[in-house]
Amino acid sequence: MRSLPDLEAFFACSWSVAGASRGELLAVAAAAAAHPTPAAVLSSCQRIEAYHGGDCGCDAPLRLSGFAALSHLAEVAAGLHSVVIGESEVLGQVRKAVSPAAPSLSRHASIAIAAARDLRAETAFGAHTGHLLDRALRIAGTPPTGRILVLGAGTTARAVASRANQLGFESVAIASRARPAAAWFDPQRYEFYPLSELKAAPPSDVLVACLGSSAPELDAQCDLPPVRSLVIDLGTPRNIGGNAPVRLIDIAEMERAETPSGHSHLRRKELRSRLQTILQRRLALAAEDSSSPVGLLRRSIEEVRLAEAARAMRLHPELPPGVIDSLTHALVNQIFHLPTQRLRESTDLRLVDGLVALFSPPNSPEGGSR
Repeated sequence: MRSLPDLEAFFACSWSVAGASRGELLAVAAAAAAHPTPAAVLSSCQRIEAYHGGDCGCDAPLRLSGFAALSHLAEVAAGLHSVVIGESEVLGQVRKAVSPAAPSLSRHASIAIAAARDLRAETAFGAHTGHLLDRALRIAGTPPTGRILVLGAGTTARAVASRANQLGFESVAIASRARPAAAWFDPQRYEFYPLSELKAAPPSDVLVACLGSSAPELDAQCDLPPVRSLVIDLGTPRNIGGNAPVRLIDIAEMERAETPSGHSHLRRKELRSRLQTILQRRLALAAEDSSSPVGLLRRSIEEVRLAEAARAMRLHPELPPGVIDSLTHALVNQIFHLPTQRLRESTDLRLVDGLVALFSPPNSPEGGSR
């Protein structure tokens, strides 16, 4: 297998934070942030990971290097380590995490992301974080009937509320600090209660907590309205503490519910094998292009795209990261597909040098003279 010469200097350190307390989460976040720069830190509801360019000696439970680290990043970006296989949001989270990284790091990450995108395209998962609701209901044996109350108004809360409607709950209510944006909150589909008045909300059959990491922990006995059947805690750190009066399921339990003999486990194994094949092909192509004019141009364009996608995510947090990523990727492909094909046939290296310098970030090696 052909590979990039500096692949062995690509490292990944990973911590599982599903179901972690606030103190545990802060400790892991500090350990990930302590990695020497340049490093890219990925934070999600299930894991915190640091991708970097050298051995760090940290105490992460999972430490990988070279192709194993790259393969792990591709699996994460493809959603193969998510509770919901192939969930769409994680790809945007990965892109956002690696976009500010140094060129050498982002070059490796872009290969892993491209392989993950290839697998997604051929598999068409059609899954998102709202399907966490399906998983929790199935584990608890709770039918999707009656009234459901969703705490939060972020991306996950929106996905859960929409999925609740699709599953057939008769009533779907949202409780958040402020009234949700009109762009998605339809008063004919959802009820609204201020989070400050949560305790006085009507009883629900199922309650789902999707509050952000900065939200204070709620006490199951003192802060929640009456719940008849099931409480689902999707928060990292945990949104709900204390002893719940009914069954409580969090992300950690959803992870543990997957058995080695189960269909989901076997499906992930098959997909990981297929992704390895795709990643090896992507690495071979990158090795061929790593020092070619077209390869340099493609790398420079991708670095600009990643930076602008990350900026758009910061400016428009109401848009799902995966949507921003897909739109920018499709737009860049449409614009540069024909020029790069023609450039492959060109022997004018001065033209190539000029184009690479034009699209390179100011401080990158390609941005200067070559």
